[in-house]
Amino acid sequence: MTDPDQTTADGNGSVATELSATETFELAASHAATEPFTPPQPDQWIYLETQSHYVGAVEQDKGMEWEQTTQFWRKADGSQEAVLDGGELHVWDVTAETIPPTDYPTLSTLPTDPQELLDWVYELVESSFDGDGTAGGDVPEGEEPAVDGLPETPPVDDQGIDVDAYAFSILTSIMWEGVLPPEVTASLMRAAGLIPDVIVSPEPVEIDGHEVIAVGRIQDGWLFEQVLLDPETYAYVGYRSEAAKDHTIEGGPNGPIEVKKGEVQSTATRLASAIVDEAGDTA
Repeated sequence: MTDPDQTTADGNGSVATELSATETFELAASHAATEPFTPPQPDQWIYLETQSHYVGAVEQDKGMEWEQTTQFWRKADGSQEAVLDGGELHVWDVTAETIPPTDYPTLSTLPTDPQELLDWVYELVESSFDGDGTAGGDVPEGEEPAVDGLPETPPVDDQGIDVDAYAFSILTSIMWEGVLPPEVTASLMRAAGLIPDVIVSPEPVEIDGHEVIAVGRIQDGWLFEQVLLDPETYAYVGYRSEAAKDHTIEGGPNGPIEVKKGEVQSTATRLASAIVDEAGDTA
């Protein structure tokens, strides 16, 4: 097997193994930093069109395996959201705060220094659990590696929380928002590269007939949560989750759910994004 910390694209466009995960995120950050950008006005809307595939063992167990294309709008001031459903536009007021935040005024002012951004994310994780978690931790002495050199028991804080896992998920969630200042997107990529145990997929990943780079982290000891990048430009493509080892999910509606190594659980790609004047506009 190839070294899971090395990958890039060769001259034929197929994924080859050369760069570390941190270096790959750095290339993604460099690409993001050069993207043209005009900040939205408070009364404008941020439009996202996405495609999601939920094909994991849980969905199959419930008979709910599905694929969906979504057209979604969020007002730049964070006050409203909208979605197109069955040809009808539904608009609603946003009244509750979320973790992580999703409103442009907050996200656009995130730290552009990756270490400061990562510190902010860890503080967000700690505050969401009302405790004093710390970032990461040492592998217990004598712990046997389970998946690609990662420990069976993830590093946790003094509350038993895998803060690195939550931090990585928060960063990838914010990346998904789509329309952010280039320097913030670049900082998100670099901060993700600072989290312990981030790796590049040792196996090729194909999305809609095109190979992509998948770089991410194995969460909860079994789920490989991945950021997908274009192998030529390193532009953000979407995210994907895959079972990195056999795993049993307890508490399914039909009893324990057996997940096999290599089974894809979900894939989501961003098809389009834009700043528009009204909910329902796409350009």
